[in-house]
Amino acid sequence: MPENKGGYEILPSLPSVLFSPDDLEYIRKIGNGGMSNVDLYRSYKDDSPLHVAVKTIIRKHISEREREYLRTEADILASFHHDNIIRTYGTAKTTAGYGLVLEYHPYGSCTDFFGTIWTETQKTEKNEKDLSFIKIRILVEIVSAMKYLHKPRQFFGCSGYNNTLHLDLKPENVLLDQDLHAKICDFGLSRISTLTDDRTTNSTHSSKGIAGTLGFISPERLKDPQYKPTTKCDVYSFGILQYTILTDLPPYEEHKVGNYPLFAYHVVNNCSRPDLAKVSEAYPYRLTELMVKCWEPIPAKRPSFKALDTTMLKIQRSIEDFDRQVEDSVMIAKDFYRVSQPPLTPSPTPPSSPPPPTTGCGVRELASRKLLSELRNFCSIARVLGIGVFSLVVITAVITIGVIAQQNTQPANKKTLKACNILPQTGNGVLKCSNRTFVHSICSLSCTGSDFVQETHHTKCLKNATWSFPALSCTCAKCRIGANCEHSTSWKSVSNQLSVMQAFSTLSVNYGGHTIACSIKLVSLLFNWQGECKDSRTSVSKTCSKGHYSPSGSAEAAASQLIRKLASKSIYPRPCDAELMPKVC
Repeated sequence: MPENKGGYEILPSLPSVLFSPDDLEYIRKIGNGGMSNVDLYRSYKDDSPLHVAVKTIIRKHISEREREYLRTEADILASFHHDNIIRTYGTAKTTAGYGLVLEYHPYGSCTDFFGTIWTETQKTEKNEKDLSFIKIRILVEIVSAMKYLHKPRQFFGCSGYNNTLHLDLKPENVLLDQDLHAKICDFGLSRISTLTDDRTTNSTHSSKGIAGTLGFISPERLKDPQYKPTTKCDVYSFGILQYTILTDLPPYEEHKVGNYPLFAYHVVNNCSRPDLAKVSEAYPYRLTELMVKCWEPIPAKRPSFKALDTTMLKIQRSIEDFDRQVEDSVMIAKDFYRVSQPPLTPSPTPPSSPPPPTTGCGVRELASRKLLSELRNFCSIARVLGIGVFSLVVITAVITIGVIAQQNTQPANKKTLKACNILPQTGNGVLKCSNRTFVHSICSLSCTGSDFVQETHHTKCLKNATWSFPALSCTCAKCRIGANCEHSTSWKSVSNQLSVMQAFSTLSVNYGGHTIACSIKLVSLLFNWQGECKDSRTSVSKTCSKGHYSPSGSAEAAASQLIRKLASKSIYPRPCDAELMPKVC
């Protein structure tokens, strides 16, 4: 692929391959979404039978904007060439409509595959350890693909060099091939930076006007729908994705994500993040450390995918015999999957590695990974010497007993990790720690109510058994009464609640026991927003629109005017931090 002297990639125009209805034979439905259906077809294009996935726009829902999404996704996918990015064969016109023809992966997404495993397999410490190696490889491959996406490149017909943002990175958009290699997909929300200023496109994933999936959207985008996404938005999403892959859990409880204003408020203002204590100790501590760096509230503090790639490869190299561990982990994962799922639809293309043998000296290798190499050696010896099956079983039993005895003696020789002192709990927040405060443990603080994290929201137990930041604490917005933070008459509390408001939305906030209902509308083509706030009891309202170019700013200005007016009539209490209120509309 051509590159200029600066190392930037120049992507040429690629011919589009059109599949006709005669080229495709329908097999079955794979899944569907708000904008599209995904079906399995057999392709006879160029006389080479091949299973493909066809992502088809739902006919009755087609709009010009959705056509643009499809064109965007097709153009982006066709231009990329990376082992961990899904391959696009072309476009197709079927009886169901118009769509993309993509490579088919029968295991589905990370969510599908590991979710299926745990439906029938008990999640023990050993099973988690067995699968940890393949999960680490999946994360390494995702980082490699995202590093490739974020590389500045020149697209055919466009001036300048641009980064490609995914904007919807989550486990459901990471497919797994026959050998459980990661394949990033679903670029329908992708943006080539500087090519478009459309930052508030309505998507099928978020009903609040922000493209993406709640729980994976970065705080800066939750706070301001007009925020222009950057590569650091994808880095934040990767940090949340990493948590979900390692724990097989959603990042937040469903009822919390369902209440959008409250959820956004806690993520933006209280630094609410997933529970680190649920990450298994089977994983290297540096993975947890990296995850926390990715979801830093300040984008500039998050690492780039280039830096992530370097770190992930170091973690991979630090694991003894990593390639063999992954090989065994893949085999175990596939066997767990077969127990939980009927046989997959066969692929016309042969898998890159043969299935594990199940008879004779190719005894099915489901024993502990520590036995695998010994079993293979004995199988080879048995073939040469003609040792019978009974003898082989006896030898295997002896080895097993020896390994178990060795494992039972290991804890006595294992060096005990130093432990840091237990961090004091703060009355205004929730402290969550990984690794039971031993060395390499990371503790994260989430504040409750309207309190704010002071200085930093996480600390690490260092090798000398001291905390990197020993005093995590929450602070109040200038309205503390005794040991309690006074929320009800704090302007800062009202402002924080309104800061997550978006265009054309409504939100009710509580102030001093009174309910204030605020709404936002557009009053000029120059994106001048008008906020209106109304007291529910007196029906007194105030509007403000002069010079406000952000939706939340106009709502905050209107609310401050309403509070001032009703406080002057002694209907409302005076804010305890009135000096923070906007002076004028």
